[in-house]
Amino acid sequence: MQSDCRDIMVIDSHRNTLSHWVMEGSCNTEKTVIWIKIGNLEPYEEINVTVYYGNPHASDTSDGASTFLIFDNFSDDYTSSGEWWNPGDPANNYNRDDTLSIYLGGSNNDTWVNKSGAPFLLYNIESIDVSDITVIAKELSTKVANNSQTLLSVMHDRSPTTDPSDPHRFYIGRYKSSSKIACLYDGCDTIAEKDLSQSPVFLRIDVSSGDSNKIKMYYSDNVDDWTHLVDYGYNLQMNLVGLGARNWDDDYIAGSTVAVFDFILVACNMNR
Repeated sequence: MQSDCRDIMVIDSHRNTLSHWVMEGSCNTEKTVIWIKIGNLEPYEEINVTVYYGNPHASDTSDGASTFLIFDNFSDDYTSSGEWWNPGDPANNYNRDDTLSIYLGGSNNDTWVNKSGAPFLLYNIESIDVSDITVIAKELSTKVANNSQTLLSVMHDRSPTTDPSDPHRFYIGRYKSSSKIACLYDGCDTIAEKDLSQSPVFLRIDVSSGDSNKIKMYYSDNVDDWTHLVDYGYNLQMNLVGLGARNWDDDYIAGSTVAVFDFILVACNMNR
């Protein structure tokens, strides 16, 4: 395999080339992680997938934007569709430079409870026309500030592209200082919490509609073995995903980095 995995090609049993994405940082490690877009399958339908490598003349076809419903690895020129928008104050409380750095938007702490005053970035997912989704974000644990919490969220907002009004929010996030991970509803109510033996790198939320109407939240340090934290019922269509952070340090300086994310993806629900 080439050192940058550019020679990887994925073919199905019908000889179709499948879109794929090699997870950044995993290429040519002990565990190279390849995400593959299979497409729609009929009930009980099986498909064989073959991964080829070794062609020294192959061009790089790894592409998150064509593999997922939404994908962003925060390169300046790389957003799959639509736009992130920032309801925060100040409006420049983040930076994209191959990672997403989120800065403390105010002098301190819990302004995050009010979405319009939080260090938060939101993405409108109404255009993807898929109600059962999996959202995964990779945080860079070593760059999370003390007394801070990273946050991955799904939300329902009646006005998702204008000034938010009465949003309903589900969060999963890691507390840096206390080595805990927590799930919250509407920004205040803790619905699950767990002590951690190791720092998770990946945060995940599954949204299931239909009869189940469940939010399921997970965390992992390797994207293979997910630890399930909570199920929570709801009756609203989620139309926003978000990344954010909060901080409790009275001496923390506004504009300082609170959390850093490596990528976010939205795919069809992995538990369907």
